[in-house]
Amino acid sequence: MKKPTNHKAVVFSAVLTALILAIAGTAVFAWDRLSATSATQTVPAVATQTISVPEMQTVSNNDQALALEQANAEIAAYKAQLQQASQMLNDAYAQIDSLQAAQNQPGQGQFFGEREGGENGRVIILRGGNGG
Repeated sequence: MKKPTNHKAVVFSAVLTALILAIAGTAVFAWDRLSATSATQTVPAVATQTISVPEMQTVSNNDQALALEQANAEIAAYKAQLQQASQMLNDAYAQIDSLQAAQNQPGQGQFFGEREGGENGRVIILRGGNGG
């Protein structure tokens, strides 16, 4: 069975809901307008302050020369470190080359033999080291 509906309660609820939504929307709109207005008022003050800052800064030639000398000293230190690292790298490469050259020389050890048909048909040569 269908329950009887109280039409007055439904209409009153709809009107009350619409009123609450209207008040909330108005409050949000007003808050947005107020915060936008306060933000616009602070922007010119900030712009005025940033314009006046360069006028206050004065750098003498002595300060510029000192800063340039410090920068040049730092650059020279970095170049020295770079040169040292480059030399160490070249030394390491030379050491690697000498070790690889020693490995590529024929071994002094005894030849044990060779086996064919290894992985993928490769030849595997077995050598002993130092007569052992």
